[in-house]
Amino acid sequence: MDELAATNNAKTGLEKKTKDLQEALTGSKAQCDSLGSVNNELTVQLSGVQGEKERLVAERTKLRDQLGQLSQRCDIVQKEHAALSKEEQILRGKLTRAENDLSRLREVKGEMAERVGELERTKSDQSDLVSRSTTSLAPP
Repeated sequence: MDELAATNNAKTGLEKKTKDLQEALTGSKAQCDSLGSVNNELTVQLSGVQGEKERLVAERTKLRDQLGQLSQRCDIVQKEHAALSKEEQILRGKLTRAENDLSRLREVKGEMAERVGELERTKSDQSDLVSRSTTSLAPP
């Protein structure tokens, strides 16, 4: 009987261990299922993150292209500005020379007006002399 009791005890122990292992297996299976769900959710999130990354990379590329175009435009505008500044400097020089020429012409005009006045007075004086001379030379 001892053998039977020992066998029964062993059988009961094995049944308990089997039950414990089945419970542990069920718990592990539930954890596995839960981890599978978490994995699926993370995969979906990762896919979204990768899509956002691709969008941001495309936007960055677009912005770099725009920056390159703006840089080229800036170079063109700087060259145009330099050319316009040089042209402005030339025109300012011409304007200064023209103003100086105009001032000198006004001076010359004044001098000419004075000279014309002198010549008219001389002409008038000579006309008076000629008149007097012809009057004094005329027979009485």
